[in-house]
Amino acid sequence: MVPREDPCGGISYDVDEPDDPWHNNRPITANFDGFTGWKNNRNGAIAEKVGDVRFNNFKVADNLLAGIEFSLTSEFGKEMARVSNALVIGKSAGNSDEILEAATARGIIAPRTDAFLIENVRFYNWNWGESAAFGSCSHCFHAAATDSGARTISTREIYLDETVTRIFNYGYPERAIFHDLDGTVTGKGADTYATAYYKHHDVAECEYDADYWGSVFCEPGVQIRRIAFAASVPADLFRGMTFYIIPYDDDLFEENGGSLNKEEYLEDDSNYGGMEFRFKLDPANGWATPFVTGHKYKIHWGTGLDFEEMQILMSEEWKPED
Repeated sequence: MVPREDPCGGISYDVDEPDDPWHNNRPITANFDGFTGWKNNRNGAIAEKVGDVRFNNFKVADNLLAGIEFSLTSEFGKEMARVSNALVIGKSAGNSDEILEAATARGIIAPRTDAFLIENVRFYNWNWGESAAFGSCSHCFHAAATDSGARTISTREIYLDETVTRIFNYGYPERAIFHDLDGTVTGKGADTYATAYYKHHDVAECEYDADYWGSVFCEPGVQIRRIAFAASVPADLFRGMTFYIIPYDDDLFEENGGSLNKEEYLEDDSNYGGMEFRFKLDPANGWATPFVTGHKYKIHWGTGLDFEEMQILMSEEWKPED
């Protein structure tokens, strides 16, 4: 067994048991039940750096930043930290004021880590400004935010009232991935995905909806998964460069029966998605990107410089059949 230490102390991870790596000392579920948070200057409820912590049967309304926020969750397996059976109201009837009307609030802000679940939650009255039912990447409001992005949040049994005019307001760097387990968020069926829109998400299975804060929603059959690029050699030449991505499926091009002239397509800068360099952790000094699976992509960096070495890191969220 190869132990791995947790900052909170003494948590061991058995790499030889990938299906149950925490069998030596399982996390203990901490349930917080029946809390009401109303008209707070930040959040109705917030959790910071937690393991298997679950907010159950919460009611939150009229909070300036978020009804519920989870900041960091640890690596005890998928979907342990969660919000279950919550009522999340943006503006309750008769209780709005000028401060709330001027705020950009979110119903639930998800953590800047993976393995988080939002289930059986009802959203009402998210219908002003850029306020939205879901936010992402807790504390990520500017370029100094402490994550490289493209984390995955799972959802199921979500009710969005007809007053909800905006589903997502993504936290910086606007790369979070929402995995809709039953289709109640995307409206496209079970096991579907949404993420912030970039040009390389222009593929057949995905639809861009500008009304939902620039989100792309994908049909069943594909996933949206994180791939990170880091540890470039030579490092100094790539530091701070933008990373460019373009869909590159064979059947796009005239030579294979498609409609595009390959040379013209590649020379048109407007066809490329761009991911800015991130100095922050996991990975540090690199690029983390949501990709739609099942497609080919062509990538390059800002000045076209080649690399001698580069680490390519797949998210642990990838399924075996991928």
